[in-house]
Amino acid sequence: MLSFALLLACSDTTLSVDGQVNDASPDIAVSPATLDLGAVPLDATAQGALTVENLGNAALTVTGVQVDSGTGAFWLSGPFEPLRLEPGQQAQVDITFQPFNQEDLGTATVLSDDLDEPALPVALVGRGAFPQLQIEPSPVEVGDVELCDQGEAPVTVSNTGEADLVIDTALLTGEGLTLSGLDALPLTLAPGASTPATVTFTPQRTAAVAGELWVSSTDPAGAQRAAVSATGVVDGLVQVQDLFRQPDGPWARTDVLFFVDRSCSMKDDEANLRANIGTLADKLDEAASDWQIMVTIDDNGCHEGDFMTPETDNLVTAFTEALAVAPGTFTEAGLTIVTGAVERAVGGGCNDGFLREDSKTLLVTLSDEPEQSPDPWEDYVTRIQSVAPSAAVVAIVGDVPDGCPTADPGTGYVDAAMATGGVFLSICSADWGDYFETVGDLATSGPQDTVWLSHEPDPDTITVDVDGEEWLGWEYDAEENAVVFSNVPAALSLITVEYGLWRECG
Repeated sequence: MLSFALLLACSDTTLSVDGQVNDASPDIAVSPATLDLGAVPLDATAQGALTVENLGNAALTVTGVQVDSGTGAFWLSGPFEPLRLEPGQQAQVDITFQPFNQEDLGTATVLSDDLDEPALPVALVGRGAFPQLQIEPSPVEVGDVELCDQGEAPVTVSNTGEADLVIDTALLTGEGLTLSGLDALPLTLAPGASTPATVTFTPQRTAAVAGELWVSSTDPAGAQRAAVSATGVVDGLVQVQDLFRQPDGPWARTDVLFFVDRSCSMKDDEANLRANIGTLADKLDEAASDWQIMVTIDDNGCHEGDFMTPETDNLVTAFTEALAVAPGTFTEAGLTIVTGAVERAVGGGCNDGFLREDSKTLLVTLSDEPEQSPDPWEDYVTRIQSVAPSAAVVAIVGDVPDGCPTADPGTGYVDAAMATGGVFLSICSADWGDYFETVGDLATSGPQDTVWLSHEPDPDTITVDVDGEEWLGWEYDAEENAVVFSNVPAALSLITVEYGLWRECG
């Protein structure tokens, strides 16, 4: 409805007197400058009013009001009839709004005989009172979940809009992912209301799972999506990579050099070393190897105590005594010390007699820190192998690339081991029972047709590479938990077995 209310009834008009020119004129004013009709439901309308006032000193004639909104969201509430406003008089023009969009804009132009502003525009603003769906959190992260267990992540679905929201469909995709709490649909949420839901993950295998939570509703923006992530693990592991270096033996003689980082954090690792040194000797004895062991700790690389051999009365005691010396400045620069030890084993140096002809040289480095020598590890490997061509580095160090709670990654040491046909053994493990058998194999065995895996795999996930190339001609022996080759890799080749983990549930 269009209404015009004359709010002031009388005024004076300036006339021409004694020949003077009549300078009286109307002056239009419209308020507000922007008419905001607020939030309105899609199927409803709202009205607002413009106040037209004559601030001049002559009568004002309003000839029309033009409403332009593009979408037709705004219009005059009734038919317009021209009106005359005396000075100081006001009239009201009613505007009707029905939303079409999340925000609608328009203009009402008031036409009059005001000489300065014959067409005075007023901005029109309105918005639809739409419902708005929100999923929190987004993305949804369940995290690591052990096989045979379940993990949960809470989710909240809310209406952050200005009209009722009706949820009609909720769908969760992704292996092992299920959704609860959005079962009784359709569900209506008032503005500001929310409802809880739960994403549950029951892993089927060790792998990262990517899913999506889709919720459709009366939100005009359409269905909302939240990414969902979860990972199945076994003992915290998703994927295992076992590395094996094919031995190049058997060798009749074995010279084993031990370097031990003597920093304070290494006490428990030294104990593990002492407890298992006898295993190495037994392995070498079984193969009838003529072996000798030396320990070097000090900066100059010279050996501590006597060389240990099969004739040493008490190997563990002799080994412990050799470790019981004060460390030097380079205790975390193991390749510096090891290289010096090898170079001083010839030419009458302090380790003369340690390196023998036709002997396999094993350089066992034990540290919970990265290798911190001043030069690149490649330089030390070149120097070592120029003196002892058969030398292989055994790196008992932290896992690469991330380390573990008790050790930083053993970068440098692991690189040297891989480059020399040696082996990496994790210092992070509490059980070193098989470590020195592995070390002994480097000297006493030739290329092997079987490698034993460190964890129980999902057989369907096993891949085997040799020197970086996919390898064919193998099968998995579940009883032995081993990969058995029909096509045996050559000596000193690097075998990489990767696999996801498996666990029997129930």
